[in-house]
This record gives sequence, structure tokens and C-alpha cells, in this order.
Amino acid sequence: MACTGAFWIIETNYDYALIYGCSAQRDDGACDVSAEFAYVIGRRPSLTRPLIGRVEYIVRRRLCVDSSRLQFTQHSRTVPSNCLTTG
Repeated sequence: MACTGAFWIIETNYDYALIYGCSAQRDDGACDVSAEFAYVIGRRPSLTRPLIGRVEYIVRRRLCVDSSRLQFTQHSRTVPSNCLTTG
């Protein structure tokens, strides 16, 4: 699902980036809780346990978002054939 709206890079380093966004605001300017989204983009197919813990901490403490709502996806190491090039 694509998310639209404002987004911020909360933290990044060589291994990952944590992105937070909001697609709808309340009248007071705060993000509507049902409109929050966050992505973690990693260089590897899965994140290490310490990195997952760091992401959960940041989401919970700095963003005040319920970290139990986070969903982590394991990716295979296989590159999809449509991403391969020849030449």
C-alpha cells in the first residue's frame, strides 16, 4: 500500500533508514493516529535483532507510536528476474 502525505527521515545510517509519515492531520495539527505510517528500509533482507530493538525504541519513545503495531517482513536473497540486466 502506498502512503501519501508528509514524511520525515527519522534516522539513517549505512544499514537502514527509518521513515515516519502522516497522511491526515487532526484539527490541532497533530497526526491522526489512524493515518500514521513508518517504513524501515534496510540494505539486507532482514534486520538484526539489535537493530529491530533500536527501531522499536525510537518508534515508541521518540515518535510516541505503539511499537506493537510494527510489522517486519523477511525478504529472500533472490533478485527478481525483472531486476536483472544484461550487457
